[in-house]
Amino acid sequence: MKKITAVLFVLISAVSMAQVGQIGHLTIFSEDGDKFYLILNGEMQNDIPQTNIRVEDLNQPYYNARIQFEDKTLMDITTNNMMIADPDGIMSDVTYKTVATATKKGK
Repeated sequence: MKKITAVLFVLISAVSMAQVGQIGHLTIFSEDGDKFYLILNGEMQNDIPQTNIRVEDLNQPYYNARIQFEDKTLMDITTNNMMIADPDGIMSDVTYKTVATATKKGK
């Protein structure tokens, strides 16, 4: 019985340790220097608009994201599948940037 308990303890510990490394990080910056707010899954990530935002320790592979620019003449950016994991499901440290369009002042 002690051997079974010891084996179960080792297996549970191994599974728990494997889950610890499943986090990702996100950096978003404005190429044009426009300040913005970042909202992930409905939760505001910054209280003061910034040109560069880093969010660490994300545990989901995809997020619903919205970027609201401080300058109200710029259009918001919305996506329902911002990837934090690579195609194999491995959590990553990803960087996205906002880029101005050639036809409008919006992003």
